[in-house]
Amino acid sequence: MNRLKTLLMVPVTSLVRHTPLFPDLGLGYLAAAVKKSGHDVFLRSWNMEPSTENFKRYIKENKFDFIGIKVFTKDVAAANKTIQLIRATLPETVVVVGGPHPSTSEPEDVMTDFPYCDFAFRGEAEIGLPLLLEEIAKNGKNPSLKNLKNIPGLIWKFIDTVHANIPFLNPDIDSFGMPLWEIMHPKDYRAPKIPGGPKDGYSAPIIVTRGCPSICTYCAAYKINGKSVRSRSSASMLKEIEMLYNKYDVRHLFFLDTRFTHNVDVVTEICEGILRNRMDLAWDCVGYENLNTLTEKMLKLMKRAGCKFINMGIESGSDSIRKSIKKQGTAKEIFQKVQMVKDIGIGIRAFFMIGFPGETKKNIEDTVNYAFSLPADSIQFEIPCPHPGTELLGYLKEKYNVKKIDWENFDVYKSPYPLSEIDSSELYRILKKIRRRYKFVSLKQKFLSL
Repeated sequence: MNRLKTLLMVPVTSLVRHTPLFPDLGLGYLAAAVKKSGHDVFLRSWNMEPSTENFKRYIKENKFDFIGIKVFTKDVAAANKTIQLIRATLPETVVVVGGPHPSTSEPEDVMTDFPYCDFAFRGEAEIGLPLLLEEIAKNGKNPSLKNLKNIPGLIWKFIDTVHANIPFLNPDIDSFGMPLWEIMHPKDYRAPKIPGGPKDGYSAPIIVTRGCPSICTYCAAYKINGKSVRSRSSASMLKEIEMLYNKYDVRHLFFLDTRFTHNVDVVTEICEGILRNRMDLAWDCVGYENLNTLTEKMLKLMKRAGCKFINMGIESGSDSIRKSIKKQGTAKEIFQKVQMVKDIGIGIRAFFMIGFPGETKKNIEDTVNYAFSLPADSIQFEIPCPHPGTELLGYLKEKYNVKKIDWENFDVYKSPYPLSEIDSSELYRILKKIRRRYKFVSLKQKFLSL
């Protein structure tokens, strides 16, 4: 088998708005799968040199056979410009897109959104990507149609027909191993440190679970990782944590999965392992949907093991809006849980959105007042985006009789299709007013604490 020189990347960062500060875990897992399959793999993540000229020079010098690009919806335009740079520099290179946008969009829309790519993937590609590389290594850019149909999650266009295979969600996510940390060293990124944690050491993201059973109207995460929650074993998690701690000097961990507390036994064993191995770590996690697992006993153990903050996507303080967007728990229940977390000594970062369908200025006022009444360490507001695959996008299309969104030019702050009854410009004005109020309150609290 020919060894393919493979580049996995995000769009060229000078073309992207709001670039993350972490290495991309998804690309790290794919890189590990590519290496395991016997091909050479390179990575251009969020820390890449941003110049387009530097990128063209880099791919020309390396002569990649295959380039895969991870695309978020906000980065569709950046991804297409990146693909055009590749086509102008290496016209024969196979180009594939994957990630959240291709995974949640309709297959026909994917091939329309990215007219110059050869293939796309939806869902998890740790199994499908090596199979595609194997097929290209054998047959080049003209692979067997029969063989392509056996690659899970693959999307491609043949003549005028778009083909899309059903994704496969491996129930054993331990079998994926770890991300390929050797090519995304934490020291090479500008990720922040967690307040209250060690002053030295580096920061790294990590995940315990894949999948989310929630049906929130603004989210389509289940179309990427499925509705069933699959958890890594505590042995697998501790192996990666210990490796990051001892080999890469990581002292700050960010658990990114939304279902971190889903498996109480795994979380307990992770915390006990951190304590047993005397690792001086600070970490945060997402912990909202499983309010019942955030018991006093669990929270105290998490705190002892280094948990400094829990991030909660509360979204609305209005119970009527919470019900309409299919969020679990009432505003009162969440307030009580936040208070309990704070009493134990773990910080809370609370996230909210304004501008949902049916939301009035009174609902927004209720949410703002609720947010400012929470004993949270920080609050953050945004406007919901009708991402592909979400119930909100279906609502928008029906309300405005829109067939397809031009994602290259879509801006939620200026959208001619507001989800709520409030005009986009007015909603953005309210959002900025809330942010100014929060900044003022934060400065006042800081002044009073001096």
